[in-house]
Amino acid sequence: MFAKIAQLIIFGFGVGHLPYFPGTWGTLVGMAIFVPSIHFDIFFAVLLWFLLAIITWREIEKVELSFGKDAQQIVVDEILGVAIPLFLFNDSVLSLLLVFFLFRLFDIVKPFMINRIQKFDGTPGVIGDDILAGIYTTLVMLTLSYFGILAWLQ
Repeated sequence: MFAKIAQLIIFGFGVGHLPYFPGTWGTLVGMAIFVPSIHFDIFFAVLLWFLLAIITWREIEKVELSFGKDAQQIVVDEILGVAIPLFLFNDSVLSLLLVFFLFRLFDIVKPFMINRIQKFDGTPGVIGDDILAGIYTTLVMLTLSYFGILAWLQ
């Protein structure tokens, strides 16, 4: 039963099996989970993030045995990665769109260090690159906010 629940989360409640853009769909699932939960209670959202990471940590490597290393069907990494900037930037449609765009950009392009972390074996390689993409997104959003660009755009 535990493995089935973990796999349901790992596959983004099914979107990981979509034939086109599963990472993008996984990012949207992450946003759909975390934006409402953050608005409900930030403590609850952080707890939920850790719970999802813990539930799926061991099962990711088992799924990789069936689907291959960092298979596109595995989208829990996008779900967890996009949540990071959402903890700070979830207050406007523009912020949500920028978070989505920047996160997908970093996840696809894989700039410095993201490309290296992805090469790690097992769960650290699967999740690590998206966590770093989430951190990069947060840093860009903080920079935009610091210089008043976010406020100016809104």
